[in-house]
Amino acid sequence: MSSQYGKNHPDRKHKRLWPKVFSLLTSELNLTRVCDLSGLTRGQLSRLMRDIEFTTAFEEYREMALTASVAKAAYALSAGMTRMLEIIENPETSPTVKINAYRTVADYALKSLEFNTLSNRLSVLERTLTQGYGDCADASELE
Repeated sequence: MSSQYGKNHPDRKHKRLWPKVFSLLTSELNLTRVCDLSGLTRGQLSRLMRDIEFTTAFEEYREMALTASVAKAAYALSAGMTRMLEIIENPETSPTVKINAYRTVADYALKSLEFNTLSNRLSVLERTLTQGYGDCADASELE
């Protein structure tokens, strides 16, 4: 994809700042602060955010950041569940602590199942939309 700006446009020089701007846009809620920290003016940031090449690259960055965050969360959850099971299986663990551990494991298992169900339904909806089925012809997959 080509940028809406010509090769010699003044805003093209800011491309080296994109990684920093991407990071700031995902971590800061205030665009003025993004400008202050990146060294861009509001006008420069506004033009960048309308640039097709910039927005495409930013969406890819956000997707990679989300994937990395999900992987970290999955690792932490796995480690936590392993520890909970160790607590449950330890004969010296008090019954109260075991009950709380069982409750935690059950709660996370239920949330995981719900998340998986919603994720599958969302995938069907996305596939339906990208294939152009405006009437959701394959609605049986949503159940």
